Amino acid sequence: MTAVYFSGFGFANESALFAAPPSAVYECLDMRDCDVVGFSYGAQKAVRYALQSTRPIRRLCLLSPAFFHTMPTRRKEAEIRLFAANPTRYLRAFLQQALGGDTDASAAQKELVLPYFCLAAPESIQLDTLEGDLRILLFYTFCADELTQIRARGIEIEVFLGEKDRIVSATEARDFFAPLTTRIFWVQGAGHLLLL
Repeated sequence: MTAVYFSGFGFANESALFAAPPSAVYECLDMRDCDVVGFSYGAQKAVRYALQSTRPIRRLCLLSPAFFHTMPTRRKEAEIRLFAANPTRYLRAFLQQALGGDTDASAAQKELVLPYFCLAAPESIQLDTLEGDLRILLFYTFCADELTQIRARGIEIEVFLGEKDRIVSATEARDFFAPLTTRIFWVQGAGHLLLL
């Protein structure tokens, strides 16, 4: 059975990034053994899908879930304004942060990731859609009761977090998800894209 996969903000078909090295999670994330997987923004969609799906789900995997619960509203609004002012600049900066920031990002990792990111085909970027996605992902709140409902249906929930994530606070996400999920995978040395 192939997993239902939900992509991250600005990404498409990036599930291949998690299936082999240099992914830090490929050994414990067997896509053949997952029913629903979501990366970053896609983790929010994966939770919604698991809540609403009538098909059997055994394992829900959330990769670097887009967790912005403690980000102040004014900062979220500022992020949206930055995107609206210059989408290409915003997306470049976002990708750089997802790769670990200016000093940590390797050229090899960027080469690996870029084909799955919208900047690889700038003519196909739908700015209205991306701006709407950005608003949704920044203001989404994971709900403890909903995660508890998912677990009560016998669904294992696994969360994968990179210690050096520069997009979300991995520590805050870990603290939130730990009592609500089956397992947390804390990946030392990895950033948002869970690459080493």
